[in-house]
Amino acid sequence: MAPDRPLEVTVPGDRLFNFEDASGARAVPGVDTDLFGLLDHIATAIETGDDTAIPALGEKLDALYKQVVEQRGVLGARALRVEDAIDSAGQAELSAREILGDTEDVDIASALVDLQHQQLCYQAALAATAQLAKIPTLFELGWT
Repeated sequence: MAPDRPLEVTVPGDRLFNFEDASGARAVPGVDTDLFGLLDHIATAIETGDDTAIPALGEKLDALYKQVVEQRGVLGARALRVEDAIDSAGQAELSAREILGDTEDVDIASALVDLQHQQLCYQAALAATAQLAKIPTLFELGWT
């Protein structure tokens, strides 16, 4: 996201699927198995016709489902942060380019008018110098 501000863009599998982490804890309290183990338990209960275990396993499955939805929401929020950061960076770049353009760009019409004005002043100065060169000096008039 920014220097010294990393952003996690994934959800670790142990948190998403309720696996035990390094300390033996699980992300979903009250559910002592991971999602895949729970699905195996549900399949076994269905195959054996254990009608008493299925409601309890269904509640655990619902808790794990809520965990997956929650983690999906976390990823969605992170994606929005990334999109907002990209938009902000694009706006900052556009603003910087506009400032740079205002500083460096030249208005061609006004630059041509200024150039013509400077040329006219230069030509007038040359003409005045030429006229001054025609005036005889005191030495040439013999007044020395």
